[in-house]
Amino acid sequence: MRAKQLTVSSTKRNFHVTIVTVRGRGVGEPGKRLGRGRFLRGDFAWNVLLFRRAWVSKLASRVEQGSTEASSSQSSPEPHLLLDRAGIPLTSRASGAPPTQAGPPDRPKLRRYAGLGLVALAFMLLGGQFAAVAAYYPLNTELSQGTDVATQWHAYIAQNVVPEVLFVGDSQTELDIDTSEIANLLSKSAGRRIEVGKISARAEGPDFLEALTYRVMSLPRHPRLIVFPLNPVTSNAFHENGWDPTSDLFQLSDPIDAGYMRLAVTVDASRGALLRDWLVPYFRTTPTISTALKCRAVRWLEGHLPKVPGELRAVCDELAHTLATTTFDYKTKETVIGQYRQWLPDYRMSSREAAHIRSSVQLIRSGGSEILFMVYPSRDVIEDRASAYAKFERAAGELSVSLNVPMISLLHAVAMDDALWADPVHLNRWGAKAVAPAVMTALMGTPLVRAALDK
Repeated sequence: MRAKQLTVSSTKRNFHVTIVTVRGRGVGEPGKRLGRGRFLRGDFAWNVLLFRRAWVSKLASRVEQGSTEASSSQSSPEPHLLLDRAGIPLTSRASGAPPTQAGPPDRPKLRRYAGLGLVALAFMLLGGQFAAVAAYYPLNTELSQGTDVATQWHAYIAQNVVPEVLFVGDSQTELDIDTSEIANLLSKSAGRRIEVGKISARAEGPDFLEALTYRVMSLPRHPRLIVFPLNPVTSNAFHENGWDPTSDLFQLSDPIDAGYMRLAVTVDASRGALLRDWLVPYFRTTPTISTALKCRAVRWLEGHLPKVPGELRAVCDELAHTLATTTFDYKTKETVIGQYRQWLPDYRMSSREAAHIRSSVQLIRSGGSEILFMVYPSRDVIEDRASAYAKFERAAGELSVSLNVPMISLLHAVAMDDALWADPVHLNRWGAKAVAPAVMTALMGTPLVRAALDK
């Protein structure tokens, strides 16, 4: 019998491999099992290496090229390692000694685990974004008491009957228009039921309203008449960048519409922030979610503590406050007049906002609907900013004529009765009910509107 033993150090597996070549008879009994699935039989040379064939080829090649050294056959035999089919070293059957570990880490396996970890992290982050959006909408509705853009928009697209008359606008549209009262008056005048709706966004101007108009007109069914506001502050060149529409444009993004997204990026001066919010909604949704959860905690504390610190209640009280049930007070009057002195130092119609108005008119008419301009009621600030208001009324009239769009001005339509006003530029719910007959009369007195409703 002759035996030759070679020891090869594998750099890809962290152990040594001993190759034993045996020739001749009498080495073990025929059929004796050595390791898993290997037998030693006489008259043959066997490599006792339980390893994948690819690795056997590599090791054999290295031995032939002299890249490995053969240990002397005279030296005392060291325990050899038997490998299972997965390439894992087994305890030496000769000595029972545990396998020794050597060599660098298994880099392919580490890379594989690192890749799996990155994939898992990506799924977690993506899932977190979806969870943030899912939590955002109901909590935003809760904070705004249903006056936020997303809640109004989702309600509009979910209704079975499209309103024949739709008011779009800012906070004056929200507070000054009583849709139920106006619908009842119009229905009585027309002799049939006429549905009236509104979608409003506080402090938004013609840039956002163009995007909203696109959304409305991109639906399969359209209103017959859209009432579009003209506002001296949001159309003023001296206050052109007064408010950022990014938040409301984000709220109007569901369901996804590629055409709307292109337009929204165009009308938003902060388009970078809007793109960021679409790609990573966490930035837009987290503040709202945080505030809503804080207010829930404050309400819970109010039910369990005799007194809650004022600094905790301040934000929640402000959000819960609604002008619809507020009556006029002179402290608020001075605050609003001070704001209008900053926002309306003078008036010149912004060319950019005028372009958004023209685009809205085109969108409405191309969809087969009619458009009407409306100027909403105000008090106190008209006298304080008399010169700016005069310039505004003149510019609004010229725009109306140039676009051939009828305009209704309710600027002086409501009496200076404190019970009807929330502040100098907003009516409360009683004022909205009081002005409804004037709105109905103005609508039905406009031939274009009457023709649209009589179709």
